[in-house]
Amino acid sequence: MKDIVCNIEMQTTNKKDHGKRVRFYQSMVDSDLLDKGESSKALCRSYVIFICPFDPFEKNERVYRFETMCREHPEINLQTEAETLFVCATEKTVQLQGGLGHFLEYLLRNVPTDKFTNDVHGAVKRASKDAKWRREMYTWKMKIEEEKELAAAKARVEAIQEIRRNIIFNMTKQGLEEEEIAKLINVPVEMVVEVKNSISGKEG
Repeated sequence: MKDIVCNIEMQTTNKKDHGKRVRFYQSMVDSDLLDKGESSKALCRSYVIFICPFDPFEKNERVYRFETMCREHPEINLQTEAETLFVCATEKTVQLQGGLGHFLEYLLRNVPTDKFTNDVHGAVKRASKDAKWRREMYTWKMKIEEEKELAAAKARVEAIQEIRRNIIFNMTKQGLEEEEIAKLINVPVEMVVEVKNSISGKEG
């Protein structure tokens, strides 16, 4: 088992859905770490790192770090060992004093300025020529797109089901019979009965 896993994502545009993106990528990391039926104890420390050519929170920080803490008592940390970082390479953050300066400038301008960024630049060039690496990146990208499509499809189905339930609820209140409702909105009678029972349960 790996001790630490890092998932680094390049964000080219500020779509402002940072929380949902964190949730999505973290779930991808966790599902890859666990085999089906395996205990959560097998999860190792993980980092989801977003590299941004913008400041998503507009506080002029080079790095924003997020962990799971209690709102009422911030000193309580759930110790999920899952951390999210937003690394911001902007004209303002490049000018700030302190660490990461050379790396942020490299991210912003793609020009190495010290030994570390020279090493990174060389590694990027070698990787871009590696056919196996390109295939892996393409496969990973396709997997992410498929997961997004599945999530969107599931959300659409759930939304349609919720609309149908509301319609059944209103028709039931108007005194329509179960078979009549099922025929009018093209759903199984069992679904109408289920909604009616839930209404009766709430009223009881």
